[in-house]
Amino acid sequence: MTVISSACSATDESVSAQAFWLKFRGEVIAGDKSKIAEMTNFPLHIHGVTDDIPVKECDRHCFDNMYDRLINQKIYFLGGEGVVQKTMLSVIAEQKTSGYDASVEKKGFRVHQFEFHQVSGKWLLTDAYLEE
Repeated sequence: MTVISSACSATDESVSAQAFWLKFRGEVIAGDKSKIAEMTNFPLHIHGVTDDIPVKECDRHCFDNMYDRLINQKIYFLGGEGVVQKTMLSVIAEQKTSGYDASVEKKGFRVHQFEFHQVSGKWLLTDAYLEE
């Protein structure tokens, strides 16, 4: 008889999310759009600055151009020295862990403007926010 505990499963999901994040992050840093596209669920849902802006869908055909806009968008943070401006590329490069904890978050994880979920058991980029 084999017993599988939910705690073990949660840990496995967290490890899986972290492994995915490290690979995704590496491809972003390398600038390999085709590899990033393989790690993306299409249509990718693009959200606007506010909830009243309709969600747009981006298929593989429009991905390369949309990705450039997403990864180069300016993100603003309040820091000790005032407002700090970064790009999503620099945010991702600095983010060494997914921050996903399966015991707390069941549906996925978010790294600033990007959301990741499991689709058919595989971690993928599913949603992005574009502040234009």
